[in-house]
Amino acid sequence: MKRQSLVGIAFAFACASPAQATPITFGFTGSVTQVPADDPGGGIGFGSAIIGQYTFDSAALDGIANPAQATYLSSGPGFGLSVQIGSNTYAVSGALNVNMSNDVSGVDQYGVLADDFTALSISLFLEDWSAAVFSSDALPVVAPAIGSFAVRDFHLVDTSTGDVQIDGTIDTLTCLQGCGGGNPVPEPGTLALLAAGLLAAALRRRPFN
Repeated sequence: MKRQSLVGIAFAFACASPAQATPITFGFTGSVTQVPADDPGGGIGFGSAIIGQYTFDSAALDGIANPAQATYLSSGPGFGLSVQIGSNTYAVSGALNVNMSNDVSGVDQYGVLADDFTALSISLFLEDWSAAVFSSDALPVVAPAIGSFAVRDFHLVDTSTGDVQIDGTIDTLTCLQGCGGGNPVPEPGTLALLAAGLLAAALRRRPFN
């Protein structure tokens, strides 16, 4: 085999090997603390149960260069957020944002946003005033301890059938699927080293023509 062919194979391997993302699903529960003056229907009122879940990509990249802040966008049909309140189900699919800050002005924050940019927006916002939950702005692949947050807000805005805004408090946050993130996603440098190793092994085994 020619040297050029071996180099081409190694290069193609390094470039073509995609990161194997692991979808992770967190579940949450809570209760309604505020409803609009106009009854949204479906048995929603003060104290109604909030039961939801969201799925994100464990391999999502940080979109902010600041080492203390991060935003992770998961895009695709498997990602999004759904929630049931009373007999009503609300869902946004196709995209999900997880936002974080680590010890910014002595505060840790964790936010989740699902927005279809037309009629429905659903979000969670958690804040720890002691900055003790996170050690970095890395995307959590296990559910953060909900009891560590002083602020545990839920917000839903639905304008499809009127200006409906529902607020609540989140009481539990647990991992339902893919807990821990599964197999780690190789960094580009790791793939390059692996490809170089394969090339070196091939060169040792076969003489050049």
